[in-house]
Amino acid sequence: MKIIGIDPGLAATGVGIVWGQGMNVEGYAFGSISTPQSDPLARRLERIYTKLHEILQRETPDQMIVEDVFSLDKFPQSGITLGKVTGVILLAGMTPGQQDNTGHFPQGDAGLRKFIE
Repeated sequence: MKIIGIDPGLAATGVGIVWGQGMNVEGYAFGSISTPQSDPLARRLERIYTKLHEILQRETPDQMIVEDVFSLDKFPQSGITLGKVTGVILLAGMTPGQQDNTGHFPQGDAGLRKFIE
């Protein structure tokens, strides 16, 4: 099984891939998709979508896990922006005619471990 985990962010979207059998990890890779702050929002979202789509096409994961969006009361706009980033991530994960293999785990690591087991 190969699982890709995505941590949405406008400045940097984290990407981690783990593969193996059950709880036995055979390998992993990680990185991020960065966007320049000077670019307009639409261009930054397009870059995240395009780069993630390329990764998904190359790696063909069995499951895509996306961290849930959260917002601090003090900074509500950041939650709205993260929602937009999450939208393009979910779109990149869908291929026409393909089953939806995305998951959201607001419980963090514990929820993901329960899913894998």
